Amino acid sequence: CDGVNVPLFIFHQKYESLRTSVKFPDEAELNSFVIQLGQRCGKQISVATPILDGTTGEGHRVQATYGFEVTTRGSSYTIRRFKEKPFTPVEMIKFNTANAEMIAYIWLAVENGKSMIICGGTASGKTATLNASAIFIAPGKKIVTMEDTREINLPHENWIAGLTRGGFGARGSDGKLAGEIDMYELLRAALRQRPQYLIVGEVRGVETYTMFQAMATGHTVYSTMHADSVKSMVYRLENPPINLPRILLSSLNVVIIQAMVKIGKG
Repeated sequence: CDGVNVPLFIFHQKYESLRTSVKFPDEAELNSFVIQLGQRCGKQISVATPILDGTTGEGHRVQATYGFEVTTRGSSYTIRRFKEKPFTPVEMIKFNTANAEMIAYIWLAVENGKSMIICGGTASGKTATLNASAIFIAPGKKIVTMEDTREINLPHENWIAGLTRGGFGARGSDGKLAGEIDMYELLRAALRQRPQYLIVGEVRGVETYTMFQAMATGHTVYSTMHADSVKSMVYRLENPPINLPRILLSSLNVVIIQAMVKIGKG
């Protein structure tokens, strides 16, 4: 939904963005719906905090804006459907996302505890590949995951699923809100949970340094990152805001580059 009196669009796997006949003609009704979406995610959206990032009880991702505060056409929302059963390695081969040799290589890497980062653009399928790769982790191994919004879905029982939390009130001298739990704090806690496999949803800040230190001390770490090549990944890691020393990069064993590409009409 892009705003008041604007038709809703649905993204179709084959035909991409499709215009529907549904719209919110009334501003108050749309505002009310967006507040309700926030409540379903256990979060608050208002004039004071007009941007919402959340996950519904079913696991669907919601991004919403409130009123005309930050969007000129009124409240908006985007819902990303959560796949109940994640893609399996076999499906990755079936969909021509990867070939059998690539999947076998990932299998060997996971089995032998090699750390891995999956790089690619938005909606290139990084998390789908991460989920599929994690299926190769032996059933009894201890896994700890950390995410901003819930996307990782594992069949393992011995798994702690960590989620960041927003704070309250004004920001302190460190730039954080009271009660805020970010990726850095989750990662610090995770290292005390005796994980054999650490999965970080996406790296983009100071937590990357801790993640690479975990790799250097023998933990197996998987993560995703926005980059279109190994060169641009290294560039992002070595420059602000991450500022990772090059010596720590040697702990990383595997990099997967993934892209959304058109083949013929598909």
